[in-house]
Amino acid sequence: MAKRAKFDEMSADELRVKIKDLSKDLVIARMKVNQKVLKDTSSIRKIRRDIARARTFLNNKKRENA
Repeated sequence: MAKRAKFDEMSADELRVKIKDLSKDLVIARMKVNQKVLKDTSSIRKIRRDIARARTFLNNKKRENA
């Protein structure tokens, strides 16, 4: 799970890349759950929250620049 300060230091482009990476991780984690490979199903929730956190910081940066 990424910390708030980590997202705060990232630029808008870095946040977009991070969101894409986390989205890919989410798809992979969901596939593993369906295959009964993933033991820690709470990781899906953590990834979803990190995506939401990154999107929030990205929107805040957009508002600051506008």
